[in-house]
Amino acid sequence: MFILLMLYGALFSAGQYQRTSDVRLRHNDDKRFIQSFLRRQLEQAVPLIAVDDGGTQVLFRGNERTLRFIGPLPSYRGDDGLYLQELSMADDELILSYHPLTRAPALFAENRLAGAERITLAQPVTRFELAYFGRHTADAAPLWRDAWDNPAWLPSLLRVDIALGQQDVWPLMLVALRAQAEWRPPQLALYLE
Repeated sequence: MFILLMLYGALFSAGQYQRTSDVRLRHNDDKRFIQSFLRRQLEQAVPLIAVDDGGTQVLFRGNERTLRFIGPLPSYRGDDGLYLQELSMADDELILSYHPLTRAPALFAENRLAGAERITLAQPVTRFELAYFGRHTADAAPLWRDAWDNPAWLPSLLRVDIALGQQDVWPLMLVALRAQAEWRPPQLALYLE
């Protein structure tokens, strides 16, 4: 009888271990997928210039909690072409909102993405912080900033810090923006009416 109890206990423990391992593996796979998706989207940011009566500006703005940029979507999420995208945290969700790029004068206005499609990338998010590394003027030394509003070019690097729950801290993600490998103004322009 004692041997049967020990056998049952061993089988029960092995089953519990298997279930716990499966949950951890799924969670790690979800993390890798989200980080890969974010990295791909951010690396493909396009240094598009908006030209209007007020001058020119690169369509890329960000602060610690929100980033707006222009870039393509994966083919399974939208048509070919460029999209206005916003990465932000709403309540406890990490959200990517996107809208096809159009020739609208208020392209980066706050209400521009009000009717946009949204993807919930992760939840429950307890921390989402962005930082930007780059030169703010051509002769300045590059440094980390909490916000990026430079009308001339994109930052060199983005730092993305995400945590899900109190115990689940993700590795710090550094993303190099490929569209601007050299220190020169971007080459694409969108002329606004």
